[in-house]
Amino acid sequence: DWNCPSCGASVFASKNACFKCGTEKPAHLRAEEGKGKKGGKGKGKGGGGGGDDMEVVVKGLPNDTDEFSLQNFFGQCGEITRVSLPRGKDGCLKGAAFVGFVTQEGLNKALELNSSFFNNFCISVRLASDKIERGGKKSNDEMTVVMRDFPFEGVDEAMINDYFKTCGEVVRVNLPRHKEDGRIKGAAFIEFMREEDVETALLLNGSEFMGEIITVRKASDREKGGGKGSRREREDAVTIVVKGFPTESTDEELLRSTFAAVAQVVRVNLPRGADGLPKGTAFIQMGTDEDVARACELDNSPFMNATLSVHRASDKSNKGKKNDDFTVVVRGLADWVDEASIKADFSQCGDLRRASCPSNGEGKCKGFAYVQYKNEESMKKALEWNNTWYKGATITVEQLGEEKGKGKGKKKKEKLPEGPTIHVSSLSYDVDDEMLKAAFAACGEIVACRVLTSSK
Repeated sequence: DWNCPSCGASVFASKNACFKCGTEKPAHLRAEEGKGKKGGKGKGKGGGGGGDDMEVVVKGLPNDTDEFSLQNFFGQCGEITRVSLPRGKDGCLKGAAFVGFVTQEGLNKALELNSSFFNNFCISVRLASDKIERGGKKSNDEMTVVMRDFPFEGVDEAMINDYFKTCGEVVRVNLPRHKEDGRIKGAAFIEFMREEDVETALLLNGSEFMGEIITVRKASDREKGGGKGSRREREDAVTIVVKGFPTESTDEELLRSTFAAVAQVVRVNLPRGADGLPKGTAFIQMGTDEDVARACELDNSPFMNATLSVHRASDKSNKGKKNDDFTVVVRGLADWVDEASIKADFSQCGDLRRASCPSNGEGKCKGFAYVQYKNEESMKKALEWNNTWYKGATITVEQLGEEKGKGKGKKKKEKLPEGPTIHVSSLSYDVDDEMLKAAFAACGEIVACRVLTSSK
């Protein structure tokens, strides 16, 4: 294909005029076709050295690259025959561009731009006819290292290239990004020219890059037995799982500073939901097994009005297992009660480990809550609130597990002491037990007084 010198449109090689503006195909392109035919080897492969022999492949380009910017960049090398940017169905670049030149001199100058920067992206430039077998037929993966665990913010290909170029000649740096927002996916690929340069780069594993301890390994390790699996096991052995922190006010830096105070932290992973808030579990990789032991000492320690749960990621006994010790279930709650009020009120009974107040799609309380305490004494004090008036309703408070088998959502039937009893109706909704008792106190001794409420 060839680009129209007037309007820039990409025109099929078989056409002698631009389909947009009618400009004729440049004379040197028609001459190249003639040479190819005379050589008897088909289009572009005759004595003039056309086709792949006069083209370069460019990789590592940013997703917003277009033909015009690429033509301007390589135009300094010499006259260009064509610029091709293959794209997928979604319109995004497939990962490579092809640039053809008229002269060998222009081609050679283009090859000198290998490992240069195009719009702050480190690009690789090689002959289109080069089948990428260098250093004893080593594949790309054998000549490439993968870097992980680096900070995503403020990092680009140029910075990574500067960091690894001390190891040897860098062919290209690939920093994959999400198509939607351009965020870095989490890994960088650095390709080298020689095998000894790769071995030197692997020595940077565990080194510090922009304040983070990075992981560097061969890209081909994932294809070999014991590669990815053994690495995952090694990482799990020095990783802790943290739960129990308040999701609204906790971020990676806060967790890092908390655990860095007692041990070496390699990285912090805080998975987030679609709303951007943490899901409630954090994974923190420590430096050594001793660091893991020191970090686990923070289990059940206070953290921002909450209590942390810390255990080893390799400890499968904790996986999927909930600790329901010293937990009570509160039922009969009004629909406007929230988790904050449950925590504030039930903390009067003792130290809380956690409190949960499930809500419906409208954000209203479902009528029950779970409150877990640190010890049995606190739980027993909370149980004394059973069948008491709380925020406009009579609640039941029972130990979790003890209430099972009694029917979901059913309350124990409340019995009043035997004796003379009266029934009072048409009461206002804001009347409670104490108000009713005070109103009838002048009539005589009151043994018991209950204002019945609806669970709706």
